[in-house]
Amino acid sequence: MSRNNKNASIPERLIGGAVCALTSLCLAWALFGAGLLVCSTEEATKAVGNSFSNWSNSTLPAEDMAAIAEEVRLYSMGQASQDELSSTALEHVAKNYPEVATVIETGNLLTDSARVLEAVNAQTSASMIEEALGTSSSTDSTNESVDADNSSDADAAQEDTGAAQVDADTTQGDADSASASTTNSSSASGPVAQVVEALGLPSSYASEGRISVSQVKTWFSLTDDELSHLSDCIPVFVTAQGSVIFCAIVALAGLIWIGAFRGKRLFGLSLIVGGAVPVALLLCVVVWALANFEGLFAAMHSLFFNAGTWTFDYDSLLIKLFPEAFWAAMAALWAAVSLVLCAASIALGRFIRKH
Repeated sequence: MSRNNKNASIPERLIGGAVCALTSLCLAWALFGAGLLVCSTEEATKAVGNSFSNWSNSTLPAEDMAAIAEEVRLYSMGQASQDELSSTALEHVAKNYPEVATVIETGNLLTDSARVLEAVNAQTSASMIEEALGTSSSTDSTNESVDADNSSDADAAQEDTGAAQVDADTTQGDADSASASTTNSSSASGPVAQVVEALGLPSSYASEGRISVSQVKTWFSLTDDELSHLSDCIPVFVTAQGSVIFCAIVALAGLIWIGAFRGKRLFGLSLIVGGAVPVALLLCVVVWALANFEGLFAAMHSLFFNAGTWTFDYDSLLIKLFPEAFWAAMAALWAAVSLVLCAASIALGRFIRKH
């Protein structure tokens, strides 16, 4: 093929135009997605998280939150399993609050000793009730079988039964008091106290038993709904990254072909168009983000995820790891990286066309 477009035949011009258009589009997507590749790195996640996620005032120490965030990143990219993610989160909870980790594993807010005492009290109470009922039944049957001549003996037996019943009621009351004491003490200490301490809650939350196992799991672990959402992220991230890399390869091959067979002017034009398209798109996104970031965030999620599958409690671990400020900073980093690369592509294209 001729390097001079003016001397090229119509089929050659059509082929050259098609290659130029394809190259520009692939280059545009590669430049736009370059920001995503940068944001997907461990360094970006750690830097943005430490600076904008307020991990220093979070559920766990900042270094532990950073470690869990990195495992979430790996899982979302399909580079770690769900078991690895869950175990990593539990390990960091256990390092700081071992009894809270036990609550997550066992699903019980009572400590081992409190559970034993509770079981003993329950068993003792049941035995006393059965004994009292058995004595009363036996006495009734005896009273029915005695003759009128032995009425005084029956009255004595009834008096003994009444005394036994009083003793049983008294003992039952003591058992109930012990059980209540055990429950109150377990609510005011052990894992409940650790939860209160970790989250800086009022002490009444411990003494009044106002914390449930499900709340503890929400605060200190990734729930099933959160893990399901992260699983939904895997194909989105993997596909996006793969498409960016593939388009970058195609764009590079197209630029080489254009430079070799269609000359510098068309080569430069491809660079300019490839850089200008994502700039226009990014500027629209930036304006939208500045005007209504929450609306942009919701719109982007609605493109890839079903409604209701990506919203979680404000105090959940996943939101503490990646609050809105984290995503706003990531979006800014994405835009900055892509805009710089696009500007470089446009400037290089203009330079080549002029010279």
